[in-house]
Amino acid sequence: MIINGKEVTFRASVRNLRELAKLCKNGDINNANLLFEGATADTLDNSAKFVSILSGGVLDPEELLDMEVPEFMAIQNAAVSAFKGDQKGEIHVEPKKEKATEAEADAEAKA
Repeated sequence: MIINGKEVTFRASVRNLRELAKLCKNGDINNANLLFEGATADTLDNSAKFVSILSGGVLDPEELLDMEVPEFMAIQNAAVSAFKGDQKGEIHVEPKKEKATEAEADAEAKA
C-alpha cells in the first residue's frame, strides 16, 4: 500500500507488538481495544500511534493526524486487519525426532 508516497506494509511483528503493548494498559497487548475508547483526543492520538507502530514506523503519527477522516479510517482499518490477521495464526510444531538406531534407519531406508 502506498501512503503519502511511501510503501507501507502493516505487520504485527514481535517488535511492533512490543511497541504496541507499551501503549496498552498494564503493558498488556490484550488491552489494545482500550486504546480506541475514552476521550476523543486520546483515542485519535492512540489510533495514530497504533497505525504508526504497525507500519514499522514508516508513517509518523503527526502525519496521520493531518489526514482527512475517511482516508485515515481506511488506513486504520488496514492496520487493524493486519493486527487481527497476524494474531490468529496457528503454529504447528513437529516434535523433536530422536536419533534412530541403525536397525531402524535401515528399516526406513528399505521401506
